[in-house]
Amino acid sequence: MNRLLTRWLMAGILLVLIPLTCHAVETVSRYDLLLEKVKAGNPAADFGTLRSAYAASPHYRPFDKDRSKLKNAMFRAMAGKDYAAVVGRAEKVLSDDYVDIDAHVIAAREYARMGADKEADFHRAVARGLLDSIRDSGDGRTPETAYRVISVDEEYALISSLNLKRGKQAQERLNGHDYDRVIVTDRNGGKPYDLYFNIDIPYAWLRKSLMK
Repeated sequence: MNRLLTRWLMAGILLVLIPLTCHAVETVSRYDLLLEKVKAGNPAADFGTLRSAYAASPHYRPFDKDRSKLKNAMFRAMAGKDYAAVVGRAEKVLSDDYVDIDAHVIAAREYARMGADKEADFHRAVARGLLDSIRDSGDGRTPETAYRVISVDEEYALISSLNLKRGKQAQERLNGHDYDRVIVTDRNGGKPYDLYFNIDIPYAWLRKSLMK
C-alpha cells in the first residue's frame, strides 16, 4: 500500500514538473530564436518581443551586482582613448545582456571611431530598435500611459535619447502596479515635467529574488 502511494506521489510530482520544464525550454528557445534574427540583421526583428522574451528567460537579472560591475568597467574604459578596449568591454556586457541599450550605443560610437562602419551601423540600429520598442509602449506622461521597461537602465537610456535632463526620481505603487516617476527637463530649456515608467517586470523579479 505504501509503495502504491509512493508511486502515485512521484507520478503527481512529475506531472507538475514536466510542464514547468517544457515551458522554461520553450521560453529560452524563443528568446534565442529572436536574438538570432537580431544578430543576423533581420529587418523583421521585433525588439519589443525580444525584450519581453529576455525578461521571461533565465538570463534576466536586472539587479545583479556582477552585471553592474561589467557596466561600470565599460564606463571606466571610456575615460581613456583606447577605443578597442571600450569596444571589448561593451561586447562583454552584451554577451551577458544583449538588450543593454547603453552597451550598443557605446559600441556603435567606438566602432565608428575605429573606422569600423559596418559594426557601428549594426549596433546603432539595434540601439534604435530597442529604444523605439520602449517608445511604442506609451508616452510616459501618466501612469496609465507609462513607458514599459525591463530595467532601470532602460529608463535612463530613453531619457538620454530624448535629449532630456534627469532630475529627482520617486517610486510609486498605484492600482497594483509599480512605477518610477522621474522629473525631466528639456536640455534646451522649458518647465520640468514628470515621466512615468512602468517597472512591474523588474520589481516582480526583485520580489521573487528576495523571497528566495
